[in-house]
Amino acid sequence: MGASPNAVMELRSSTKKPQASARTHWLLRSPRGRRAQSLAELVFLLPVLLVLVTAVLHYGLLYYVILDVHSAVSSAATYAAYHPTDDSGIQGAVRKSLSPVIAQGDVTVALFSYGSRKFGKLLTLRVDYDVSFLRSFPFGAFFPAPTRVSSRLTFTILS
Repeated sequence: MGASPNAVMELRSSTKKPQASARTHWLLRSPRGRRAQSLAELVFLLPVLLVLVTAVLHYGLLYYVILDVHSAVSSAATYAAYHPTDDSGIQGAVRKSLSPVIAQGDVTVALFSYGSRKFGKLLTLRVDYDVSFLRSFPFGAFFPAPTRVSSRLTFTILS
């Protein structure tokens, strides 16, 4: 019916787990030590990652402003090619093409004509924008105050 007490003791002793040695493998250590190590790594790496992310966003915003000014010059040049004598209309086309991120007061529009503004002549449109809002960002100290973004386009008058 039953096994003898000695047989049960032998069975129990044979199924015992082996004693862990003093030096355990790093995967078998307690999770508490691994969490503390991860927290220490995070404390050291988080400031570096924040600086990198901030720098990327800062330069990305500057690149966005540069592209926006170039796009505004292109749009205004299209208008100026057909309306070369309408200076206020050309300035309005530049300001209308700029995004709301750019403060409208910091934009300078200049037209340079080579001779008269007649069909087939060349006309140069230049837009300057002083980027001053970047100084308030963490990496603003690395830019001259203010940073000037300029775009110039020379085209032929079509009408």
